[in-house]
Amino acid sequence: MSSDNNSQLLIRLEAGIATLTLNRPERMNALGVAIVEQLLQALEVIEADPGVRVLILTSAGERAFCTGADLKERAAMDADARWAHNRALNMCADRLAGLQIPSIAAVNGLALGGGCEISLACDFRIAAEHAVFALPEVGLGIIPGAGGTQRLPRLIGPVRAKELIFTARRIGADQALEWGLVSQVVPQQQLIQAACDFASSMAQH
Repeated sequence: MSSDNNSQLLIRLEAGIATLTLNRPERMNALGVAIVEQLLQALEVIEADPGVRVLILTSAGERAFCTGADLKERAAMDADARWAHNRALNMCADRLAGLQIPSIAAVNGLALGGGCEISLACDFRIAAEHAVFALPEVGLGIIPGAGGTQRLPRLIGPVRAKELIFTARRIGADQALEWGLVSQVVPQQQLIQAACDFASSMAQH
């Protein structure tokens, strides 16, 4: 399992741990059509590989984990293409949530909208100290459509979840830890190692 540096999704497999890296730092790792298709394909391959014991999902760059759907790309789509993209995003989140192996989101920066939702679909979230979580869809007159309205309340309770969904409020890593949205907060330079250490502790069992 491999990928080249020109791919929008980098794939690495080592010692039973598959690491998927969203690789669009120039677009803040936004979820366009190509990267969503590549992510779906990678998850299918990972699920079919008995040698993979744990998944880590992270992203390139230090500014953003993922800022959700690529709105610039979507602006050029017709209605049918937008609906198809919405369905693919939902499939990504559902596929992540349904994996038969543990999954860890290593969140290095902004996790907004669909980016927050794909992190919610993972079993665990480890955040860099500067990470920010938010569901800003209400500002566009829509609701979080990739499972955020279901998964967030299960993690942090319905009242806090409604606060984030109804107000588009952003919370930092420390508050996310306090609320139970993430399990660890570490310095940026230690994020991937922390995720790998945690993944290794599960891959051995």
